[in-house]
Amino acid sequence: MRFVSAALLLAGVLAAVPGHAQTSEDERRNAARDFGTQGNQAYDAGDFVKAVDLYRRAQSLYPAPTLSVRLGRALVKLGRLVEAEEAYIQTLRYPLPDDAPKVFKQAIEVAKADLAELSPRVPRLKVSVSGTKDATVTLNGARLEPALVGIERKVDPGEYKIRAEAPGAKTVEKTVKIAERAHEAVTLTLEVDPRALPPKPDGSSEDAGPALQPEPEGRSPLPFIALGVGGAGLAVGVITGLMANSKHSSAESECPDLKCERGSQGETDLQSFRDLRTVSTVGYVVGLVGVAAGGVLWFTTAPTSADSKAVRHVSPYVGLGQAGVWGRF
Repeated sequence: MRFVSAALLLAGVLAAVPGHAQTSEDERRNAARDFGTQGNQAYDAGDFVKAVDLYRRAQSLYPAPTLSVRLGRALVKLGRLVEAEEAYIQTLRYPLPDDAPKVFKQAIEVAKADLAELSPRVPRLKVSVSGTKDATVTLNGARLEPALVGIERKVDPGEYKIRAEAPGAKTVEKTVKIAERAHEAVTLTLEVDPRALPPKPDGSSEDAGPALQPEPEGRSPLPFIALGVGGAGLAVGVITGLMANSKHSSAESECPDLKCERGSQGETDLQSFRDLRTVSTVGYVVGLVGVAAGGVLWFTTAPTSADSKAVRHVSPYVGLGQAGVWGRF
């Protein structure tokens, strides 16, 4: 079917506006008509990039099927078949009343014919990734949405550089050239990158996890705790022992042969002596046990030469399809 002429295109734009349009509408209509004329001139001169820009500007001012169908043809000339197909589909969606301009109806018929011829020419590409579900995929540098990975989609003819990457994996790239009507499928397989794994403390990298700094050497606190308790017990024993002797002397002076009258000061001092003697005894026992335990622990918990040179490493790691904790004890 022969395409409508540029004159009919402009007439369609004019017909889209009522005669009683306001000044602002007249300005938009005039600009759309001018852009349409310039777009036709660029199209005829083979400057399809400029033609696309002008048709879209005109379309934004006064949407009309005569403009969108012309836009679709300019996009086809540029090899942008996916956009051209969408322009034709948009043309077919224009709701036309029965009294719509004839050029509008002609434009829709042209869009139907062009779309039927174009759709089989649009190639399709399927990009799949194996090895992980968390890969980032790019197509000629543009990120591919996860919903588009693993499913066939329409693309323009041309050359595509496909790249997939994921943490802990080797980046994979493939280049594919797609012709019209082609159906291509590309699978990128991600593998673990040994260089991405942190090295072992001995310098090797096999199954290694990141190394931590050596833990500072030091003795267990248990000997010090035991010696502290023992020292405190001995101190209590000595102090309360001296106090007990003082009370004993006071009781002897008040009570001959330690036989005191009930309620006298001597009886009170005698009872204090007995209580302090008991506390002193307990203090000495606790002190001796603590000192003995501290001495035993001092020698049994001392770090050996092998232990003092050992380096303990504990660290989480995340790799391709795996995660865990690595360490050496």
